[in-house]
This record gives sequence, structure tokens and C-alpha cells, in this order.
Amino acid sequence: MPAISAPRLSSRKVSAVHAALRGQIATGEWAEGDTLPTETELAARFDCSISTISKAVGLLAHEGLVERRRRAGTRVISSKTTFASSAATANDQASPPLTDLGSVAFIYPAERHEGIWREARGFQDAAHDGGQRVMLLSTSLDFHKEAEFMTRLDEFAVRGALVWPNLFSAEAQAAFVKATTSARYPIVLTSPNPLGLDCPVVTLDGFHAGYTPTRHLVERGARRIGYLSARSRSASMRERYLGYRKAVEEAGITPAPEWVCLDSSMNVDLTNPMEEPEAMAATYLQAASAGAPDGIDAVVCSTDFLAVAVIEVARRTGLRIPHDLRVTGMDDSELAARSSVPLTSYRIPYEEIGATGYRVLHDALAGQLPRSAGPVEHLLRGMLTQRDSS
Repeated sequence: MPAISAPRLSSRKVSAVHAALRGQIATGEWAEGDTLPTETELAARFDCSISTISKAVGLLAHEGLVERRRRAGTRVISSKTTFASSAATANDQASPPLTDLGSVAFIYPAERHEGIWREARGFQDAAHDGGQRVMLLSTSLDFHKEAEFMTRLDEFAVRGALVWPNLFSAEAQAAFVKATTSARYPIVLTSPNPLGLDCPVVTLDGFHAGYTPTRHLVERGARRIGYLSARSRSASMRERYLGYRKAVEEAGITPAPEWVCLDSSMNVDLTNPMEEPEAMAATYLQAASAGAPDGIDAVVCSTDFLAVAVIEVARRTGLRIPHDLRVTGMDDSELAARSSVPLTSYRIPYEEIGATGYRVLHDALAGQLPRSAGPVEHLLRGMLTQRDSS
């Protein structure tokens, strides 16, 4: 496959940032008269260059949504894409939309997540190829905002949505079920469907993601393979753990209880994403007696953040990677390649998930999804990227 040129990558990022900013104006996060954050602040928020932000804001100005004033900043000047003060109710079905955006939406939890941006890029590229406009909407990990987006998008004739749901608490799950069942447009999920919703699902084959790196470690000669996971109660993390269990059972390995840590906590801090993983890694490595004769000689981590944290903590305690401890992660993020010991990681096909999500949404809009006893489910597999850590 030919390499993607830098200009094309830059164009994609501008398009993604523009769609996200446009979505925040459309949902009322910035109302008419509000001043946007500075371009420097937006560049930090979206983890991109000021030039990219400037181009994206320029597109907003061209659309008549914002006005740029020297020294005064960028101000929202159009109310055509802001939400009205009251939501449409189930009895308003004959009412015309407030604004016909003629687009499909991607609703996601946070902007500073590499996997989300990769998925958004796949969604946007597929939609662009299909001649469809896209709105990107960040919920900022606020499930109340997620529910509002989902229940009010039809006011703007948004035709359907791909949703990366925020299901980190029972309250968030209840709000998500209510919003999904009341929506009057097709919804496609990009996570497992533990709530039994009647929605198509396009997501990772989590079992394969857990099985593949574990099998790799077995083939490398590891016999005391541990497992470290956060958010272990989520369906996606549970499937990864089951993949690990299957691989060690096939190898005739019975993990000691202290080799496995299934931490259910989830404290998302994208400004300092390594703080909690390093604390978890330190506790885990001590409990699992890493490097000792009866301790682990390898560990499968459910995310790259955890795996890189394990590498850093292990090296500070004098362990050699991979001689004393082999480590694998899942995601294959930029962090994996930049680690002090480059990380072997299972690459999650986020772009393919986003593109397939759009195609399934397109088929749902066209009434072309197959009729079956349950919702359509697409499980996509990635592959292992081997580096020095294993």
C-alpha cells in the first residue's frame, strides 16, 4: 500500500478538528456571542498544530458560523446550528427540523484519545467517499451530554449516528439505554452491547485481542504469564481477559492468583494519563513477584498505557525487558513505539472500525440491514506488532 503523504494527513486532521468544532457550536456548547478558546488552547486540546486549528477555524468563518477579530478572538455569530431551548418530544414527529444539516454524526467520549481520532478518521473517510457530511461530537466523558446529543440530533435532521458510548457507571448505562431507545434515527455502536440494545455493533474482537499476544508469549518460551487490566468490568476488557485465559489453558499454564490483576477502577485523566497506570503497575509487579523464581516472567496488559507503565516501573526496580520480564500491550498507539523499550502491542483496527461503522449506518439508513433474531454484530480483528519488549 502506498504511503499517505503528509499533506493528506494534515488535510484529514483539519477536517476532523473542523467537524468537532462545528459540532460543539451545533450542540450549543458555544452559543451565539460566545468567544472560542484561543487557537493555542484549542491546539493543546486537540493535540495538533496551531496551523491546523487556524485552518479549521477559517472553515467555520467561511461557513458564517464564527467571526475572527484581531486581539478580540473568535466569536460565534450564527445561531442557526445551536440547539433550541427545548427538546422535541415524542409527539413532535410531524414538526420540521430546526436546521437540516443533512449529515451523520460520530459521538465519542473524549478528544485526546488516539484510538478515537483514528476511528473518527476512518468514519470521515468512508463518509466522504459516500458523499456524506459528518458531524463530530465530543461528550467530554459527560454521559448527560451524551444523552442530550442522542435525543436531540433529529431536531437537525441528522440522519444517523455512530456512537462510542460512555458506559463507565450504572447511571451512565441507564441514561444511555433511555437515550438509545428514544432516538428516532439509526444508531450504530462501536463497543460490545452488554445492555442488549437493538442496535448494530461494530467493534473489536476482544477475545482475539487477548488471545493473540498471550499465544505470542507462549511461543517465546514464557511459562509464568500474568495479566493486568483496568476497567475489567467492561464487556470489552472482559473479552480480552477471556482470550488470555484460553491461550494459557491451551499451553497447560495455570496462573497463580497473584499473577492476575483485574482492576475495575476507571479514573480517566487525559492530562496525565501515566500517573494511575504507573501506580497500578508498581502494586501489580510487587504482588506478582516479577523477576523472582516463582513470579511472573511475562505479562499481558489490556492497554498500552498499562504496558508502558509496567516497563518503566520494572526498569526502575532493576528488571531487564525482555530478559527478565516480557511485556505486551493492546492498542498499538504511538506511545508503544516511543516507549523506552519499544512495546509489542496488538494493533486495534480503529480506522477499519470507523469505516465499517459508517457502512453499517449507511445500510441501516437505506433499510438494507439483514433481518435476524438479534442486532447485527461485526467483530473486527487486528494483528500483533512485534517490538523489543517481548
